[in-house]
Amino acid sequence: MTRIRPKTIYDIHSTFRVITMSWTPKSTSSSLTKYVVRQGISHILAQNRKNEAEARMLDLHFMAGFADAWPTVMRPLAAWRVVDKNGIGSAWTQWTNQVDPSSTPWIPTGLAVARVAKWCRDAGWVAAAVDLALWWSKQTAALYAAQSPQHLDAQAGLGGALTTAGRVDEGFPLLESVLTAKRQTLGEHHRSTLHTAAELAVAYLRESRPSDALPLLQAD
Repeated sequence: MTRIRPKTIYDIHSTFRVITMSWTPKSTSSSLTKYVVRQGISHILAQNRKNEAEARMLDLHFMAGFADAWPTVMRPLAAWRVVDKNGIGSAWTQWTNQVDPSSTPWIPTGLAVARVAKWCRDAGWVAAAVDLALWWSKQTAALYAAQSPQHLDAQAGLGGALTTAGRVDEGFPLLESVLTAKRQTLGEHHRSTLHTAAELAVAYLRESRPSDALPLLQAD
């Protein structure tokens, strides 16, 4: 039976580690770049380079792609657990405090922040989710009209993050106002409107308010 030599395995991991660390949002889309975004962290950790893995995942652009490459939060979350860092949320909070949302382009940075905010929320990192969603909302407020789909989605994301964090006094009014605005601008049955209605219904159920949730779930 053919056996792969340890040096060959090491060289494979090393090659993909270098490519992964060299990735940028401007990297040409190809099978290789898709692979390193999905699997590159595994190659880095296989060489026990936890600091490099942490630095790569702290890059919001890379983390957005890494999160999107997997159907659930589990694989990226497992990578973070291997790195075993407790200050991840604070690092992203520091980023939101340092980077001006009004002078930052939506693509790629704004879109990446939106995607990572959602991932943090799904992963249970609610403090980081709120900070990132707030930055996202400020950016769309600066770049788009108040009733634009981009800003309404950002406001919905912030409202969802706030309710998940237990800040329902802030989150519910925001989600409710977004739902009203989407019904007026996009229509009752638009996909985005229905998504926000479902989000609000789930938030109501989480707070034991089934009478408020039921009409949203039964909408025609």
